[in-house]
Amino acid sequence: MNRIRCAAILAGGLSTRMGRDKALLELEGEPLIRRAARILEPLFERVIVVTNREEVALAAQIPAVADAHANKGPLAGIEAVLSYFGEATFIVACDLPYLNSDFIGFQCQQWRDELDALVAQSDDGLEPLHAIWAPSALPLVRSSLQAERPPSLRRVFGGLKGEVVDVAEARHFDARLRCFENWNTPADVGT
Repeated sequence: MNRIRCAAILAGGLSTRMGRDKALLELEGEPLIRRAARILEPLFERVIVVTNREEVALAAQIPAVADAHANKGPLAGIEAVLSYFGEATFIVACDLPYLNSDFIGFQCQQWRDELDALVAQSDDGLEPLHAIWAPSALPLVRSSLQAERPPSLRRVFGGLKGEVVDVAEARHFDARLRCFENWNTPADVGT
């Protein structure tokens, strides 16, 4: 079992570029939200989805938690997760269809309790929604949520005691780094 016991899938986005709910897009006949849950369930004792939409919660087939801040992006989801579990949690976006369970397990093994966050790195930079976040990050997360337009997750991470799992480590498990591919637009689907 991982050193990290809890995981959460963030599925609260508006999916404006996609034009429909990304969490409910299907790959091989399975909604992305259920696919992510199925990959995470054997790795963690507790897995939740953060969503305000009942149809997404039903498709996930796992407990759902709503975020308390409307239109504040993934930062609000992270706040909901850390408030709910009260312990370090692996947090991932719902629109990553090719999650790699071996790499997730490796990432969790790298966790140290003195950290606020442990973020994976792809060729595109930091992946703060393929990361472990700890409750010690909550003060900065909550103060950031007070802004009219909250800062990016990468900027918030920069203000924390965080570490990065280098992209070279991810390549050991997923040579093509498909685990970081996300579906944001109709053109991305099925690639």
